[in-house]
Amino acid sequence: MKRTPEEERIYQALSAVETPEAPLEEGVRARLERRERHNRPYFRMAVAAACLVVMLGAVVGAAGLSDAWRYFFPGVPENAVTELNVSQTHGDYTLTVEDAVADDAGLMLLLSLTRTDGAEIDPDLRMYFGDMKLESTLSLDGKQVLTTSGSYGMGGRRLSGDGKTLYFVENQSIHDVDSLAGRTLTYEVPALGKWYEVETATLSLKTLAEREIPTYARDPEADPPTQMGRLLAEQDCDLPIPEVEGFSGAAVRGALMTEDGLSIAVESIHGVRDLTDCIGVEAGALIDTRTGARYEAVSSTTAYLPDGTEVWVTSFRDCPLTAEDLPWLELEAEYQIAQLVTTEPFELEFQVDTSAAVTLPLEPIQAEGKTLLLRELRLSAREIALELELDEAYDASLRVPLTITLTDGTVLEPWNYGGHQSEDACTLEYTLLTEDGAPCLLDTSQVASVTIGDVAFDLP
Repeated sequence: MKRTPEEERIYQALSAVETPEAPLEEGVRARLERRERHNRPYFRMAVAAACLVVMLGAVVGAAGLSDAWRYFFPGVPENAVTELNVSQTHGDYTLTVEDAVADDAGLMLLLSLTRTDGAEIDPDLRMYFGDMKLESTLSLDGKQVLTTSGSYGMGGRRLSGDGKTLYFVENQSIHDVDSLAGRTLTYEVPALGKWYEVETATLSLKTLAEREIPTYARDPEADPPTQMGRLLAEQDCDLPIPEVEGFSGAAVRGALMTEDGLSIAVESIHGVRDLTDCIGVEAGALIDTRTGARYEAVSSTTAYLPDGTEVWVTSFRDCPLTAEDLPWLELEAEYQIAQLVTTEPFELEFQVDTSAAVTLPLEPIQAEGKTLLLRELRLSAREIALELELDEAYDASLRVPLTITLTDGTVLEPWNYGGHQSEDACTLEYTLLTEDGAPCLLDTSQVASVTIGDVAFDLP
């Protein structure tokens, strides 16, 4: 990886420091024995183990594999990283995928964004700025794959010390894929911009008072979005919302009385003009012009008109108003507007090494008076995941104690922060945390065994 001038200066200075030999591990353990333990109720973890992991990670990071990882983690296991350095330039910006940490269930990318003129970069720029239609995608051998956000806390963006580079970590779990080894991946970023801002437009709802506003009561035999859409279509309402930033076409398509009170239906719009992105338009608040009272939007649900038009039906917090009040009501509509710096898509193509990841086949065990139908444990720097066969006895409260023993005897207690279910499996997800609650990465080459419940499993 190419260092910035500031990073090169720091690296050279540190390289010139002569460090006398010292029993590092013994010193760390002695320090840990003297250190006061703090209770942290929001995760279960041995503080001593966490501190040791941080120390080991810092040593790896100092080896210079990829300096920018230090902005996100105490260190990164060298054997888990695929160095990539794949770049593409559009206009004034160059986006580079520096490194990847991958396993067969997903990958974590380290990316950098710089200006081509070498100037300081706007720290507010993002690859995702609120527009799901312009969200980054991942393809495998030319076919887009379904992804979701990966492990707890492993992501974000950081500005370099000299202000010239924005670093991003994108951690994504990949669904319905058996292996990434030998496959060609393409990470596409459709646009770069700043997080959207809200601009408002106000219109009178007096016209709606001329229509009969029906009451929506859910029919258990009907599809709710379709049922609401039919009731709205009977009103034949298409009340234009005033344009903002040259974007027009959004409209009020009717109103309903629901269990949440008076609700307004809005047809949104989406579009990009030059470097301005209109992400959408939604109901923001109802205003009673008689009293000045303002009722903020609290929830929205989708409905479909008979012609297929999608609208959002929005209710308002603590709103006592009814259809009889419409002649005196105004709707404050909210346009979500993002400013972009480029709309030329970046397409970064690469392959990854997943050999550092470990999958340990498991057998059912007895734990805490119940049978756990264990399938496998996946260990990598990116993920610690325990997969069980789906059983009706499992629910969202299921937690399975898991510890990891390293080759030097250190015992780590990952935090079980959540999980998910598929058609035939239940997967519990864990992460290692530092004393301060920040995620750190597991070096699988240092793992000797894992203990699930009271049963130990040795790694081959």
